[in-house]
Amino acid sequence: DGMALIRKLYTPDLEWVCGGQYQELWAHVQSFVKAFEAHGLKLVVFLDGGVDEAKLAEWKERRQKDLQKCERVVSSLREGKEPPNAAWMPPPNISKAVGGAFAQNGAQVYYTAGEADRELASYCSTHDCVAVLAKDSDFFVLPVPAYLNLDTLALHRSPPTATVYLRRAVEAALQLPSSLMPLLGSLVGNDFVPTYLLSEFHRTLLPGRQASGGPLIEAVAAHVATAATEVLRHSWSN
Repeated sequence: DGMALIRKLYTPDLEWVCGGQYQELWAHVQSFVKAFEAHGLKLVVFLDGGVDEAKLAEWKERRQKDLQKCERVVSSLREGKEPPNAAWMPPPNISKAVGGAFAQNGAQVYYTAGEADRELASYCSTHDCVAVLAKDSDFFVLPVPAYLNLDTLALHRSPPTATVYLRRAVEAALQLPSSLMPLLGSLVGNDFVPTYLLSEFHRTLLPGRQASGGPLIEAVAAHVATAATEVLRHSWSN
């Protein structure tokens, strides 16, 4: 997931207020690609080309937060202060520079018409892909062989390490077949189905408890499994 890699590759020590240090970014990408190649792995990078209409509200909310960061930066500069780290943003159009750097370093690069998640999962299902490296819980439910959590990646350790979620292991732990994983994702809540619309449903599953995180996922999975069993029993009885 190329969009998730931006913050890892355009590191906070690089200039981000007055422009971009693109040579340093290119060097970071080169090092990143070579680290995978050293272990016989080839990278295929997907970058968002637009916003799905169903996620437009979420996109607008994120851009509003970006504008608030810009206001903090301008305010700090007017006061002669360094902008706070919390206001960090990558330079504009950084995805084009990241994609170009990956292509120049031998990786396959795809820009999608909308968000890249579905295209990435589709590519995995038709090619011999080992895993998806990303920072998006959607890949727990999308049909990919394994999800590598980007936040846990320690690429330059010997050997490199990352937290891996195998698709079959996640399904076994939740006791759900692959076909019901998208339903699980929808009932837990995601960018397409906001959690506030599901809050009453979540409270009924976990009365008197904090309806979030692992306990919520397990409760929703159990509910989906029970409902699926009831549907099958009813269809068989008819």
